[in-house]
Amino acid sequence: MQRTLTLIHTDTVTAMAMSITNSILLISGSLAWTIRLLLSNT
Repeated sequence: MQRTLTLIHTDTVTAMAMSITNSILLISGSLAWTIRLLLSNT
C-alpha cells in the first residue's frame, strides 16, 4: 500500500515538474521570438 502511494506521489511530482518546464520553455521561446521581431523591425 505504502509503495503504491509513493509511486503515485512520484508520478505527480514528475508531471508537475514537466509542466513547469514546458511553461518556462514556452515563455522563453515566445520572448525570444518577440525580441527577434523587434530587432528586425528597427
